Amino acid sequence: SNGEIRTEVAKLRAAARAEKKELDNSQRTTFKNMFSGKTAPLYEDTNTEEPPPIIYDAPGTASRELVVATKDLSFSYDYSEQILKEVNLELRAGWCVGLFGNNSAGKTTLARLLS
Repeated sequence: SNGEIRTEVAKLRAAARAEKKELDNSQRTTFKNMFSGKTAPLYEDTNTEEPPPIIYDAPGTASRELVVATKDLSFSYDYSEQILKEVNLELRAGWCVGLFGNNSAGKTTLARLLS
């Protein structure tokens, strides 16, 4: 009958509301804990070791024109902690170079210094 159907629909709606409320509370708690230090940040870099550079010595690269080079390049903003420390770099004509690193690692600073 219509009365039974309405009762069943009301029960389903109440269950859905309770489930949504529980999910919202769980998300709120997780969000609060992220910023209170109770849980690890989402993108925390747990590896503290610097990975070794990947260098490929292609045949004939020494004969290409040297376009940009640095030796022991260091940089800091306003005498604070050094952003770049003793960077040695050679870029030759025809090379395709990728610069990878974590946020605030100095990629943009290096590119600006080289430009």
